[in-house]
Amino acid sequence: MFTEIPIITAVIAALMAAYKSAVKDNKKLTKIIPVIASVAGIAFGIAAFYISPDVTVSRSIFEAMLHGLASGLAATGAHQVIGCRTPRR
Repeated sequence: MFTEIPIITAVIAALMAAYKSAVKDNKKLTKIIPVIASVAGIAFGIAAFYISPDVTVSRSIFEAMLHGLASGLAATGAHQVIGCRTPRR
């Protein structure tokens, strides 16, 4: 029932990892990763609401947007936690 949030989080995390590796030398573009993840999460939340309404737990478009926003920010937070826990070489 609550499968939409972890799926969106995983997809956004993968997209942001690819984005970060593509623009790793540009500090300005890496600083906006949380904003991009939030917007992408909202877009994926809306898409999930319309594409698979039987899977999503959202009852309205506003809830779908909030679930997407939370998923995008969760992906950013998970990346930060993993980055802080991983020893640097």
